[in-house]
Amino acid sequence: MRPTALIRNMLQIEYLQEELSRQMRVVKQELRSQGVTIIEIERRSLDVRVWYKVNGRHYEALFMTPMLHAEVEGVFHRWLGETPK
Repeated sequence: MRPTALIRNMLQIEYLQEELSRQMRVVKQELRSQGVTIIEIERRSLDVRVWYKVNGRHYEALFMTPMLHAEVEGVFHRWLGETPK
């Protein structure tokens, strides 16, 4: 790959990092405003289990890892017009 292509790639990744950091701040603020507190996150190969509480009540959620990965790839595709390698 040409140096200019690598530099372009680096700049795109820097932008993505900044945008992801910004979006994380927004999501965390929204969780706080809704009274949601994350208690624990357990990451396993096939799923992610999250224990959290909302206004003092405890809950548990299970997210399938392959589905989360597919959703992230969709976001990358929309942002960059390509899937991550």
